[in-house]
Amino acid sequence: MIVLALGSSIEPKDKYLKDALVEIEKKYPILKKSKVYKTLAWGGVAKNEFLNMCIVIETQEDAYKLLENCHEIEYRLGRTRDQHWADRTIDIDIILYNDDVYNDEKLIVPHKYIKDRNFVLKPLIDVVGDIELEDVKLSTWLEKIKEKIEIIDIGVDNV
Repeated sequence: MIVLALGSSIEPKDKYLKDALVEIEKKYPILKKSKVYKTLAWGGVAKNEFLNMCIVIETQEDAYKLLENCHEIEYRLGRTRDQHWADRTIDIDIILYNDDVYNDEKLIVPHKYIKDRNFVLKPLIDVVGDIELEDVKLSTWLEKIKEKIEIIDIGVDNV
């Protein structure tokens, strides 16, 4: 199972998420979509609230080619990489790539901050269920996070 996390913190956030879904679906079948969640910024740099979601896609491409294509989509949708964790039009991260593990300068999968981010854990549970990673259920990590998270309907089911 290949899971991507999408996030946007620059208006129009809902449009950037929908546009990213359209662009992703041009290359990869989207098998599942999570609900969309509104959360506070994370990491101490971004100032705006984020809209976040996860999707399950299908591809035969390797993880590095998928990453390259995700970066191309981000770029087409106006993403800049001026400052780490800054506000952005769209962010597309590879959260899971089957059961594969990558840990190098280009790619870390499973994503290294899964257990610390409610905006990844909650939508991830939506699309894959309460699976175990590192022998811990996703819900166990989620229970430890106290930051506010709320569902917001922006109509992604129709995209």
